[in-house]
Amino acid sequence: MPPREPFRLVFLMSSSEEAERLASTLRNAGLLIHHTHLDNVQKLEPLLQESWDLILCEAGLEAIQALAIIKEQGRDIPLIILSPEPSSAAIDPLAYGARDVVNPAVKALLVHAVKRELEALEQRRMLDHCQHSLGECEERNRILMDSSRDAIAYIHEGMHIYANTAYLDMFGFMDQDELSGVPLLDLIAPEDVPAFKALLRRYQEKGKAAPAEIHVLHSDGRRLKVTVELSPAHMEGEPCMQIVFRKAQEAAPGEHLDPLTGLYLRPYFLEALSRAVARAQQGKGDSALLFISLDNLPGIRQALGIQASDHLLAEVAQWIKDALPPGATAARFSEDTLAVLTQGGMDDIRAFAENLRRQAEGHVFELLGKTAITTLSIGIALITDQTESADEALRAAESALKEA
Repeated sequence: MPPREPFRLVFLMSSSEEAERLASTLRNAGLLIHHTHLDNVQKLEPLLQESWDLILCEAGLEAIQALAIIKEQGRDIPLIILSPEPSSAAIDPLAYGARDVVNPAVKALLVHAVKRELEALEQRRMLDHCQHSLGECEERNRILMDSSRDAIAYIHEGMHIYANTAYLDMFGFMDQDELSGVPLLDLIAPEDVPAFKALLRRYQEKGKAAPAEIHVLHSDGRRLKVTVELSPAHMEGEPCMQIVFRKAQEAAPGEHLDPLTGLYLRPYFLEALSRAVARAQQGKGDSALLFISLDNLPGIRQALGIQASDHLLAEVAQWIKDALPPGATAARFSEDTLAVLTQGGMDDIRAFAENLRRQAEGHVFELLGKTAITTLSIGIALITDQTESADEALRAAESALKEA
């Protein structure tokens, strides 16, 4: 028995002498009790303003009404029916919440039933206390979570059930309601979804997973590089998963730029490309991806040297920067290939590409005291709402470049 004593019992029966006899039986069995006797159910309601642990009710003495009073007051007080025989007056209250029907003449059975109900009551009270303490801990945790600079959310079956302000800000959501219908996987950059699913599997198998670096998507299509951590959590007493996103360290000024050409490096350009694909898929505007290749650059490098070919590449890159439409992005995509990502009508994009080609065709490059000529091949791939991924756009631009 849990050490909560003395127990407070109510004997609801016509005979006060019988109530005293039963109380003595329970005390002789080792139970320390305080008790009171009621001979009328009408007296029960005011009595329940105090704290009681168990009611022993004589069959036929309005047990169902007593159960209704207990329920109306929202009290957890078990009630045992006392009856020497299983009459309808004894059995009917079981359907309304009575715990048991006991023959009071069988002392061992009476003691067993009382101890069982008091022990069960103590366990329920301990559970209520634990749940209350858990609720307080969750509330304190939520306060800490809301004040955290890290983006933190609780996930259940792949859906968001709560997120802090930093999380909403990271992904561009106004409030919890806007986020609640968004699956977690929708926030992961498409190329990182397989890796993220593998991370989830490791977490589900082992209950933990090492932090991993992935890219996530802002609601406007921007890609963000983050570190993700998963851990078990509880929300309102129910198990769930806590996910924490921490932004990767910001790059220093110029870190995204190729030192030779002054154009963006490939990783930064790929992030811009993924954003463009996301915008197009959301119906927010088409874009175009251009691959630009200097046709005889390897031959110039072999004939005039690496420094001369570098000067040639840098000069063409400067042409591109000078001619870029507003909002366009240019990059050194590979050793000999430059890339441009731009929005606008197809006529404007073709005009931009044609102007670059013509500029190269009639130009003699001065390279460290030597001269060279080259032409440009340009492949163009449109990015529309039918473009499934950045990889698809890259393959289309590469194919167009080969055919140029």
